[in-house]
Amino acid sequence: MTLTHFANTQDAIAFAIDEKIADLREEHAAAVGSLADQYTDDEFYALENKIDDLLTVARSMGLPQ
Repeated sequence: MTLTHFANTQDAIAFAIDEKIADLREEHAAAVGSLADQYTDDEFYALENKIDDLLTVARSMGLPQ
């Protein structure tokens, strides 16, 4: 396997996790702001749990956060 952009697989995984966390945080901000009426409590807490889970995975892999 040859990577063309990332130095190694760990960098690629870190990037992917960081990007997904950023997307989820943006959605979370909308869920507490302008789109609050479009989210159920369960959906809102699911966003928080996904963010927490990805941060846990990143920490367990020794990735920077």
